[in-house]
Amino acid sequence: MQDLIYHVATTMDGYIAKPDGTVPGFAMTGDHADAYQAQLAAYSTIVMGRATYEIGYAYGMKPGDLPYGDRPHHVVSRNIALPDRANLHVVRNDALATIDRLKAEVDGPIYLCGGGKLAGFLLAEGRIDAIRLKVSPLVYGQGIRLFEDFDGVGSFTLTSTETYESGVVLLDYRKS
Repeated sequence: MQDLIYHVATTMDGYIAKPDGTVPGFAMTGDHADAYQAQLAAYSTIVMGRATYEIGYAYGMKPGDLPYGDRPHHVVSRNIALPDRANLHVVRNDALATIDRLKAEVDGPIYLCGGGKLAGFLLAEGRIDAIRLKVSPLVYGQGIRLFEDFDGVGSFTLTSTETYESGVVLLDYRKS
């Protein structure tokens, strides 16, 4: 059984983006970004919500593109319109069954790269096995939370930390 890992950049006050989905101030280069690129190699499969997928459009991505290379991508959305393409799958119904199937069938960890609404749902349903927070030295005050619409308790144990020269701190947690 493979882990579903929520690997996400966040502000110190727990936001992954501004209310409009932008991420001003998050450094996209530096030692933490190089480490992130290396960490991506471990993931066999990508899972994301519609809004996270569509954020790529602002960076030149086109509908149907695979933002994380040729690995299977699963976009959870009831209404996104994407062209048919190998390794791009739209999950319109029963996201939990899809996650359970992926956890049982894929060859490596699964990257849950966002967003907050999908992460909140999957946390409430007990599907997130680990969390990797890239905490940036920023405060937004409002925006898209790490776990939107989550009103429960998720218990995790800190397993490692790494501090980068850029000021970003990577915190690894495992479900308790």
